[in-house]
Amino acid sequence: MDTSDSTSLIVPSAILGGLLAVGLVGGGLLLGTRVRDFKRADRYVEVKGLVERTVKSDSATWPISFSEAGDSLPDVFAASEKDKAAVLGFLAAQGFGGADITVGSIAVTDRSTAQFDNNSKGPRFVT
Repeated sequence: MDTSDSTSLIVPSAILGGLLAVGLVGGGLLLGTRVRDFKRADRYVEVKGLVERTVKSDSATWPISFSEAGDSLPDVFAASEKDKAAVLGFLAAQGFGGADITVGSIAVTDRSTAQFDNNSKGPRFVT
């Protein structure tokens, strides 16, 4: 093999390598934009009716729950109120106002009144 054959292969190889590099970069960019667009697509809700249009959502519902247990109902209720105050304080520190937050009622379960609960161990009241 002489030197003219090896130098004549360098130019086509360089062109092929350059085209492959450009193709890989272009494909990566295209794939990246498609993935980004796919992620953005689930942020919209499509509602159909008499008029069709895209509407941006500006509200969300985040149910937050906590639980306390004990043998004395006033102590369990006080601990639950303390937890509620801590959650409301955290949300206020994050910029949520009073009109943005809806507080539900406290549900108390008295385990001693459960008809089919034979397990007498553990706390009586659970919120």
